[in-house]
Formats: sequence, structure tokens, C-alpha cells
Amino acid sequence: MDAKTIETAIRDCGLPGRLVGLDGKLILIDVLDETSERLERQSLGVSEFCDLVLDWRARLAARKTSPTAARPEPVPATTAA
Repeated sequence: MDAKTIETAIRDCGLPGRLVGLDGKLILIDVLDETSERLERQSLGVSEFCDLVLDWRARLAARKTSPTAARPEPVPATTAA
């Protein structure tokens, strides 16, 4: 997997991170930790990187299909007296 393919995968799946570089067979990426809002540098093999991308896509899909995220709570109508 080359750098351009990895950058495209990160961008297309909406992963909050960026490619730092390639080190032999390792992919070095900075990923935003949602809880602490800090960047974490990770060294991943190709298989681990693919798992990360697939897990992230599944998480995004679950957010989009959750009932609370799909529709905002309706505002109660007020009647004039």
C-alpha cells in the first residue's frame, strides 16, 4: 500500500487523522482521540490499518442510523389563549 492510497482511505472514510509516513511495512499515522481531543501517533501494519478504517466506518454508520441522531426532538406547539 502506498502513501497516496493510505491518504485516500483516511480521507474517504472520514477518519480523524493524517498519515505521518511509512516506515518499512509500518504505517505511521496521527489519530485524534475523541475523549481527550489529543493526537495519538500509531504504528500499524497494513492489516491493523485496514481494521482501524473498517471499525471507524462502522462507527460512523451506527451514528447515522441511531434514532436520536436521525431526527431532532420535536418542539411542542404552543397555543395562543
